[in-house]
Amino acid sequence: MFLITCNKGPLLFCLTTKRLTRNISSEFNLWYLDDGSVGGDIDVLIRDFQAVRQQAAELGLIINEAKSELICDHSEAVKQFQEVAPNVVNVRCKNAMFLGAPCCAPSPDNNR
Repeated sequence: MFLITCNKGPLLFCLTTKRLTRNISSEFNLWYLDDGSVGGDIDVLIRDFQAVRQQAAELGLIINEAKSELICDHSEAVKQFQEVAPNVVNVRCKNAMFLGAPCCAPSPDNNR
């Protein structure tokens, strides 16, 4: 989940984020105003995050990493992502919620 901060007004912001979301390659790509959720292969997620962060910066926007979440139980994938975005919060699948509902089944290494 990415959280992008903008104080330019909702309509202008929506037009701006629409442009950013069209370039995302991840198989799951869902946005509402400044809340974006993307999912899929970790390498694709990292590329998408880097691209969105760069394009957002060019538009005067920032991704608030401290309010962004990586929902993942696989420690190597978390480590990979946090090398690019160290302040992104890792949420274990057993604790993850999406629109008030559990968003993924626990993985085999869920107890680590």
